[in-house]
Amino acid sequence: MTHRISRQLHDLCDYEPNLNVEGIPLDRFATKFQWDEAKFPAMSPLRELVDKVSESLSRLEDTLKVRSQEYNAVKSDLQQLQRKETGRLSACS
Repeated sequence: MTHRISRQLHDLCDYEPNLNVEGIPLDRFATKFQWDEAKFPAMSPLRELVDKVSESLSRLEDTLKVRSQEYNAVKSDLQQLQRKETGRLSACS
């Protein structure tokens, strides 16, 4: 999932983005990671924790897909408008 988000940001920004989690660079976040006990209690059965994490990732992936589709639709509309403005007179209305 993180690889997909990174690839999406790279495609959108045309450069290698500085990825962070809640404003913290990834390398620092990974080395200072703390489990969120409120969201995922460590004493819960493993199956329950896996289900919660999977559900959270699934929601994040769905959100990414929707936002990506919205972005691509707007980008396509912008390109069409730009083509109309810079196109030949025979193509203009």
